[in-house]
Formats: sequence, C-alpha cells, structure tokens
Amino acid sequence: MNEAQAIKYLTEVKGYDRFSINTNYSYTIPVRISKSDADQLKKIDAELEKNQQERDKLYKEMAESNSSEKIEQVKKTMTNVLSAPKKEIPRDTYVEVISIDNTDKKYNELKDYAGKKGTTKTALKPNGDGSYSGMIEFTFDFNVISFEKVTVKIIP
Repeated sequence: MNEAQAIKYLTEVKGYDRFSINTNYSYTIPVRISKSDADQLKKIDAELEKNQQERDKLYKEMAESNSSEKIEQVKKTMTNVLSAPKKEIPRDTYVEVISIDNTDKKYNELKDYAGKKGTTKTALKPNGDGSYSGMIEFTFDFNVISFEKVTVKIIP
C-alpha cells in the first residue's frame, strides 16, 4: 500500500483526522523467511564465519611480517617475470642458505640464517654473480626474510 492508500484507509476506516496523520515515517513490512531460506541463511552465515577467520589470519600474518618488504619483493618478482628467461629457483622449493653476501643491505641481521633451511616464498632470481634475491620462509621460526644476495642449495 502506498502513502495515499494508507491515508485513505486511516481516515475512512479508522476515523483519523487527515491532518493528524504524520507521514514523515517510512515503514517496511518484514519479509517472512521460510524454513528453506533459514537453512540457506545458516549456510551463508557459516561461510561468512569461515571467510572472517581466514581474513583475520591473513591480517595477523600481514601485521606481524614486513609487509612493505613483501609488497616490494612481489613487485620486483612481477617485473622480473617480464625480463629475459633466466635460471631461477621456483616458489615453494626447499632450500638451505649457504652464505649471505656482506654487501646485502641487512647483512648484520641476516648472517645468523646461514646454514638454515627454509622454503622459498617467491621465486629466487639470480643476480648474475651466483647469488640470488628473493624471500625465504624458515621452518624453525616461521619468519619470512627478504634477501638481496644469498647463495642457496636446493634440498630434494
């Protein structure tokens, strides 16, 4: 029923004065939900809860890690994909860090990772001097570290 029909109903059937009816409100009629819709809504709620948990997990991971380094590394990886084909170590490869070049920006922080094993999080790109650049996640502390010049050995 629209506003004109509602006013007509109130004045003729209920006996209200035309000018005592306040039309500044908007009302919605609730929609009844059938049982099949309720089951569908439960499924949707469960899916939303699962998505919420996944989002929280990803947010926590992003907040705890060096997210700016990850973004920079991903950009570098995407740029290198378009460059000439080179021998690179693919993502999710199990490697052992042999050495870290002392010209790496963060050498003092990263020198303790020599001899440690981890999984590549981005493809390790060759630098041309036998070293690689990329990100490695270490299994002993689950830190994702970005390297500029690292020498690695692939572990089968």
